[in-house]
Amino acid sequence: MNNLHSETSMFPQVGDICYHYKHNTNDLLSHAYQIISIAKHTETSEELVIYRALYDTKEVLFISQEKLEYFARPISMFIENVEVDKAMKPRFEKIRDKNTLFLIRKALLGS
Repeated sequence: MNNLHSETSMFPQVGDICYHYKHNTNDLLSHAYQIISIAKHTETSEELVIYRALYDTKEVLFISQEKLEYFARPISMFIENVEVDKAMKPRFEKIRDKNTLFLIRKALLGS
């Protein structure tokens, strides 16, 4: 994989927590996802983001990895902008606010 990704903040990094553009700001975990890995497609060598939903999963997150759903999306799609209500928004946006990240981790732990 290209080392440029680690130097460019718009590229997803393992462990990042992101909101999808459908995120409801009144719900902390709404459309929140965690980056699990960056993979390479076996046929095309296209880089894919492997990620999991953090909403509706807190009761199984620490019980069994088999119960979790993982998703894959090409990096180009993951970082692209989409049109929402006639405005362009990132499809996924990394959560950078330390307090929000703290609250998400706290909610996932159930404390």
